[in-house]
Amino acid sequence: MKILLGRLVHKEERQLHVVSVVGMGGLGKATLAKQLYKHAEVGNHFQFRAWAFLSQQCIIRDVLQEIIENVTQPSDEEKERMRGKKEEELVKKLFKILKGKRYLIVVDDAWKTDYWDRLKPAFPDQEKGSKIILTTRNKGVGQYADT
Repeated sequence: MKILLGRLVHKEERQLHVVSVVGMGGLGKATLAKQLYKHAEVGNHFQFRAWAFLSQQCIIRDVLQEIIENVTQPSDEEKERMRGKKEEELVKKLFKILKGKRYLIVVDDAWKTDYWDRLKPAFPDQEKGSKIILTTRNKGVGQYADT
């Protein structure tokens, strides 16, 4: 955990960086990610943090809304307005929210590279030292997201 914590809060690393945690189900990937996410040093380092759970049959639009709700704490009225938005609109909205900020997003249980392709445009890389932790059982997904 100490090594991963260092990678998350490394001051000189400015580019958006994906840290993939890969392993079989039940190995503790999400537990490790949760410990990092809740660590005091991580909380102090990032302006925004959000946790998004993917599944084999997830709806990316809903995942985007979940991340937006995590970082903005919207009113019930705003949540209702977001429900009517398309995936592309939510990608743009999240990008705008995160732009210029240092953020940590945990993408838990990613199954497909397609999911990552649809989420990635929402995460700006403005050399603020933002990080994404991606947990997956699929080594190919982890390697793909790291590139």
